[in-house]
Amino acid sequence: MKYKEYFKDEIFAYNFYLLLSSKVKEAELKEKLKKMALMEKKHAEFWKTFLSPYEVKESLSFFEELKLNFYLILYHLFGLNVVSHIIEIEEKIAIKEYYQLYKKRVLDARSQNTLKKIIEEELLHENLGKNIREKADVTEHIRDIFLGMNDALVEISAALAGLISLYANNSFTIGITGTIIGMAGALSMSIGNYISVKNQKEVKDQDAFEKKVLKDLGKKVTIEEIKENPLKAAYYTGIFYVLGTLIVVYPYYLGLNTYHAFIVSLSSASLAWIIGGAIIGLSSNISLKKKIMEMLFTGWGATALTYGLGWLLNKIAGVVV
Repeated sequence: MKYKEYFKDEIFAYNFYLLLSSKVKEAELKEKLKKMALMEKKHAEFWKTFLSPYEVKESLSFFEELKLNFYLILYHLFGLNVVSHIIEIEEKIAIKEYYQLYKKRVLDARSQNTLKKIIEEELLHENLGKNIREKADVTEHIRDIFLGMNDALVEISAALAGLISLYANNSFTIGITGTIIGMAGALSMSIGNYISVKNQKEVKDQDAFEKKVLKDLGKKVTIEEIKENPLKAAYYTGIFYVLGTLIVVYPYYLGLNTYHAFIVSLSSASLAWIIGGAIIGLSSNISLKKKIMEMLFTGWGATALTYGLGWLLNKIAGVVV
């Protein structure tokens, strides 16, 4: 049986929710997270009864600590919504396995009743997770974050690849040029997203106003809460566009030759695409492999096409700096 695995999973969840409760400021949310942590701790104690003393280690392993810190970084970057959703997906798997074990009836009667209660609590736990996500404030800007980051990774990587054929012997110049393009792109993306979100908000504001009038006149209508904030949308898009730019331009400032800098740059971008694809896949409950490969191949494809364009122009013009 997988009792040890269940025990370790519950201990990890306990540590995660306890850590998260120390980070949030809202009192009600803090209490909910503490409640979830204590629930996980109680579940771990149940699985502990099936283990021998040498198997019981409540401290996290090195890789579990890395995972915990990774989730903490995701929380700081993307808010509670993404992280709690990822954890919830893992818990859905646990609920399914607990239920399958319950149906097998291999435990004694007392343990069966305890396991039944644990499954019920895990389902209640899932509802608490949904309630927590409703309170997250950064989550409506997840699109803006990934829009800024991914656009920078693709556009700046592609631009740098195109510049290699023109500045084959001057990686520093490529880095400077890429940085300038990135800063201009961040401003352009921020302004464009601000105008786009502002226009959408104005349309929804008008719709909400008309529905409010109908409601005041006695008609039954549902008024949708409007959460869009054009300034925040512009801020997140711009900041993460700059971050994406830095991820791909920094190798050109390290004194490496042009092609070595390009390899390091593309590797850094690829790692960012893998992480981004994993986050999107987990938070959307879609295939991780499909989303990661989609991001990698679109990024690599744009980079290869732009490099080819730079090579072709260089052959026509015969310019190498």
